[in-house]
Amino acid sequence: MAGKRVRLRNIESAGPRELTSARRHHEACAPARPRPSRNFNHQPYRDPGFVTSCLVAANDAEGSAPPDQTTTNRATYDRIARRYAENQRINVSRNESLFAELEETFLTALPERALVADVGCGPGFDAGRFADRGFQAVGVDLSGGMLAVASKELPGRLMQADMRALPITSGQLDGIWCIASLLHVPDVDTLSVLREFKRVLRRAGTLALVTALGESEGFESVPYVANEQRWFVYRNQENLKGQLLSAGFIVRLDGQVQGNRLWSTLLAEA
Repeated sequence: MAGKRVRLRNIESAGPRELTSARRHHEACAPARPRPSRNFNHQPYRDPGFVTSCLVAANDAEGSAPPDQTTTNRATYDRIARRYAENQRINVSRNESLFAELEETFLTALPERALVADVGCGPGFDAGRFADRGFQAVGVDLSGGMLAVASKELPGRLMQADMRALPITSGQLDGIWCIASLLHVPDVDTLSVLREFKRVLRRAGTLALVTALGESEGFESVPYVANEQRWFVYRNQENLKGQLLSAGFIVRLDGQVQGNRLWSTLLAEA
């Protein structure tokens, strides 16, 4: 079913620029793992079991925090990665048209051959499309199973990481494309994620953010794989815009798109 697109509208707003706790975690554990270079060729994806040492160090410093539903979702995506990719291919025309306006606005805002991270890249279809258009695209995902599939789209340009602690040098990215990924992150971590995005973007870098709207959270069955569930967190768009401001972003565009869920579409400047 084709989604109904709602035109984005302009917003002029500003917020403080803050040093984030995620950045301090990175600084604290930097000696344990070298920072990636701008071309990202130092760490091609190889091991589905790899977790960034910086994230592990941050968790250890906090007393080994217990797993949250992000851990559950990671295991689910590892198991269903190939079926997920097949389902996405079947619905590729619908999905591309659903966020086509946001994508074109996002890419137009970037400089030539911009360095772009698709955070929560899944099978890598979006990042692969960006690379085809001449951008330096890198895929980031927590699921090793997803990255194994994405290696066909972006060989050697993938990294396994949690978006709450990205193994990327501060101020390196021209753009972040984060589509239907924040909805798997606990609501209490929203601001931490946005501050981490702000940290890795260059000044005036661009963030495209799409997540599901609503007021609930919980497990939902995977419709194309029997006996599998994923944890979803629905967010309030006005609250999310306020959190973007608190993280130091300027919200440039917002909108809503009706598809299989009601989606919030946001474009923000670092």
